[in-house]
Amino acid sequence: LCFDLIQEWIVNNPKASICTYEGVQDFQDTAI
Repeated sequence: LCFDLIQEWIVNNPKASICTYEGVQDFQDTAI
């Protein structure tokens, strides 16, 4: 997974921090 994609996702989803459980779930769904 490209870091640029991760960074873009974080920018596009500021409320869904990957430091939170909900953020992790959203990130996993996006990564898949």
